[in-house]
Amino acid sequence: MLTCWAHLHHLWQEWKAIEGQIEDLTEQIQTIARDEPSCQRLQDVPGVGPLVATAMVAAVGNGSAFTKGRQFAAWLGLVPKQQRRRFPLLLPVAL
Repeated sequence: MLTCWAHLHHLWQEWKAIEGQIEDLTEQIQTIARDEPSCQRLQDVPGVGPLVATAMVAAVGNGSAFTKGRQFAAWLGLVPKQQRRRFPLLLPVAL
């Protein structure tokens, strides 16, 4: 049976291993962001770093799926989704 200190030592070793994995992945992301031209352009925007830039390029690609900036903003959730109605909305009339 493991003692309390043995459990703590085991947890500490796991912590250190996970920290090493995080450092390796961070270096990979920074390398991709440095080498990818679209990531470099995104990082010119204030507040956008390597992590956000690589995530955006991975999710959106070159952005050809969006015809307007508003569509991209709606996809991000920044503005309400535009819906075109064929018929005007009729509101009930109060008597």
